[in-house]
Amino acid sequence: CNAETATLTATGCTGSLKWSTTATGSSISVSTAGTYTATCINSCGESGLSNVVVITTGSSPAAPVISTNKNSLCNAETATLTATGCTGSLKWSTTATGSSISVSTAGSYTATCSNSCGESGVSNVVVITTGSSSPAAPVISTNKNSLCNAETATLTATGCSGSLKWSTNATGSSISVSTAGSYTATCINSCGESGASNVVVITTGSS
Repeated sequence: CNAETATLTATGCTGSLKWSTTATGSSISVSTAGTYTATCINSCGESGLSNVVVITTGSSPAAPVISTNKNSLCNAETATLTATGCTGSLKWSTTATGSSISVSTAGSYTATCSNSCGESGVSNVVVITTGSSSPAAPVISTNKNSLCNAETATLTATGCSGSLKWSTNATGSSISVSTAGSYTATCINSCGESGASNVVVITTGSS
């Protein structure tokens, strides 16, 4: 790994040692991948080939890439974190191992990849947050309850920390209405949708 050298040593030769690299001597240093053998020579001739030693080369692995199936956890949910791009052993910042893990707590998660040549740098960071249960219902009010002569009423919702959806399918913290009816709203966040708000009843009249 990373420009290392390996020392090959021969035993059992009572003559002269010759390597497949043409080097001589009882041991040699090699820095390239390959298949290595040796023979022993004395005054009576040359031996057959020795056993084969295979040398491979490698390098430290690249950092893995991690992802999650959800970034926000509600109501005791778990998220599955998965790592890709690791050809060695995967180790998570939680000390867990394996290509994927399940987590149920908020935090920042990373992973590294290890092989025989060392350990990679740290992966990208995945941040998991936790939320509460579905939000509380908003409270809605109106600036007028009775409409005359094509007036409009403005309905306003308060107490929603997510997205506001009206019974008319409109969105936003306030809407204008010009027709009689009963109006409600719900609040939506990553953990779900609230129950319906209080009801505002708008009537119409004429001069």
